[in-house]
Amino acid sequence: MAKKKTAEKKIPLSEKNIQQGIALHNNISLLRAMYVSLELQDNSKMDKNCAAYVDSRYSTRWHGEEARVFLNRNFLLTPEEWVFTIAHCELHLAFGHFDAEKIPANCDLRLWNIACDIYVTKFLVEAKFGTPRCSLELYTGPTKDELSIYEYLQEHRELCDKFYFGTAAPHIPDMKNLDRPLSYPMGEQNYFAVRFAEALAQSVSRVV
Repeated sequence: MAKKKTAEKKIPLSEKNIQQGIALHNNISLLRAMYVSLELQDNSKMDKNCAAYVDSRYSTRWHGEEARVFLNRNFLLTPEEWVFTIAHCELHLAFGHFDAEKIPANCDLRLWNIACDIYVTKFLVEAKFGTPRCSLELYTGPTKDELSIYEYLQEHRELCDKFYFGTAAPHIPDMKNLDRPLSYPMGEQNYFAVRFAEALAQSVSRVV
């Protein structure tokens, strides 16, 4: 008698796509150089409308901890959208968006998060890393740096409800613990900013 074939467990499309996205992300040396840990969770631990977020509590390298980007394995994105989403979270660290010295005084943290989301989106679109979930054409203000965007949004708060460039959800920040800005011990720097800058310089030198 022929043996019955063991039924193979069907892998959800969301799971396949996130794994493919991570693989594509890991092939990009500029992103891989930051050594940011990725942790997969599901809807039992993350809001079902949230694709990803980065938590600054894990970004104090000098205490032996690692940055942590949380990804929702139940959230359906294409592999290319996952590349964009993961890179977006990592660049919040590399661009110093959690750093006390960069966050404006008396900061409206929601606006700062939105401003940083716009700046990161602009960078990734120009670098052609993955596929964005929201078109940057929806925002027509300045994009020189995070502060110029933040100041513009302060004067045009109504725009904040017309688009969303983050990786979580409109009602959920994709930068966790932003209310606890990071300060660095004497002689220390933002590890991720340093690693990203070094990788970027090497990338440019290879092109030249």
